[in-house]
Amino acid sequence: MIIFVLSSFIFALNTHGAFGVEEGQIVKYKVTKASNTITFENLEETFAGYMVNETVFNEKTTIKILIESITASELKWNTTIGSTYITGTCPETVTQQPYIDFLIRGKDLFIDAKITPIYSTGVIEPLYYDPLVFPLFISIAPVSWDVLEYLVLDQTWVLTNYIGLTYIDDYDSTYTDSNNTVSLDWWYYYDVDGMMPHDPDLTYNCSTSFSYDKDTGILLNVDSFVDMTGEYQNTPFSVNSEYSIEKTDVSDFVEFLDEYKWYFIGGGGGLIVLIVTSTIVIRVIKRR
Repeated sequence: MIIFVLSSFIFALNTHGAFGVEEGQIVKYKVTKASNTITFENLEETFAGYMVNETVFNEKTTIKILIESITASELKWNTTIGSTYITGTCPETVTQQPYIDFLIRGKDLFIDAKITPIYSTGVIEPLYYDPLVFPLFISIAPVSWDVLEYLVLDQTWVLTNYIGLTYIDDYDSTYTDSNNTVSLDWWYYYDVDGMMPHDPDLTYNCSTSFSYDKDTGILLNVDSFVDMTGEYQNTPFSVNSEYSIEKTDVSDFVEFLDEYKWYFIGGGGGLIVLIVTSTIVIRVIKRR
């Protein structure tokens, strides 16, 4: 009996490690928003969708994440979107860096949107981001939540070291631990006046929020918004970037109906035909 209990305990450690999920488990996410709009004087382009492994996918799509393996040091996951196979890892040791990279992504938006080349060529190049770079799973060890809380406690330090506090006009953040859910909201607003004649004048409004299930370490949602406006060579421009993903428990059948609702509603009443056909079959069986 003791041997059985010990064996079960060891198996559980190998299966879960520091994570609250299991190998073979599937977690589904829906990309509810993925859009970048670039405006440069009279030019404007909107690029809806997101990019993973150099492939662009439509927003509103559902991504099924398969937990491939869990070891003492990391969790590995994979997914297939269309014909593109994607893999990712989540280390057991949680650090602030991947979160900081996401929180301050707005500071590189001027370069990412290629504002300077637009001025020279008059062509707006496509701009997409990869929402799957955000950690989808986190260790449920107490220290993990401490790391996230310190993103709020250290917000001044983060902004000072990665942007420069002299540019920051206002900022705020909150950390919430309630009902087995850990949530973080992070916001900052700053502007940069060009020091040289050819330097751009920039204003940024950036906000990010995300939450995890504290029992499983599964990401529940992440919302990121960046609005940048300014002038380059006396030419006004703006870049608006929005990304939102959320965990979903909707069944595959409901997702199918939602994806192909144009067929059922606008394609000749296919859903009605399906229901009528099913009713006829049932009646025939009853008569027999």
